[in-house]
Amino acid sequence: YHIGEVALKIIQIECGVTLPEEEAGLIALHFVNAKKYHKNTPYIPDKVISELSDRLGELDEMNRLVFQIFSETGMWAKEVAFLEADCLETARYEGAVKLKYIPYKTLKARRRNGIGEHHTVYVSPELAEKIKKQIIASEELRRKHDLPYIFLHQNEGYKVAMLNVEYFIKKINDLICKYGICDNGDELWNFTSRQC
Repeated sequence: YHIGEVALKIIQIECGVTLPEEEAGLIALHFVNAKKYHKNTPYIPDKVISELSDRLGELDEMNRLVFQIFSETGMWAKEVAFLEADCLETARYEGAVKLKYIPYKTLKARRRNGIGEHHTVYVSPELAEKIKKQIIASEELRRKHDLPYIFLHQNEGYKVAMLNVEYFIKKINDLICKYGICDNGDELWNFTSRQC
């Protein structure tokens, strides 16, 4: 329970959102449930995130947004690629916004335990605004091709396409190689789609 209380304080400091004390128990439950998973998802060191963030201007706007969602939420790249137009929800706390997505890393366990397929995570107002802009920008393609996903694009002469996760990963790893971005052990970081 104490971990949940600490998490509430961090959320208040980092996000500017004050959650009721009864949320501490629910947050602590996430930590208890996490122990049930055998394989840990690798975390991107803060050093790598910081150095990559300084170089994101070299990516196109869509890939910058994907990286920001990826780094702020801990979602996998596939989870970001499959975000739908109704992915933003108003939270019950003033000024708070939640991002709704399908958590592929825990989907089998969710189904096995009768939990709904969608999960939500709080996002910063700044990130929520960027996602809203992406929803608006993709509206015509979504309507024209009857697709729900917000990360769509269409190059002239080609079919509409979703976010190419492998291409996104390659672009990030190209930046890592170009600037020699290393982990805390001074090894060149290898970015994958299943990190957070």
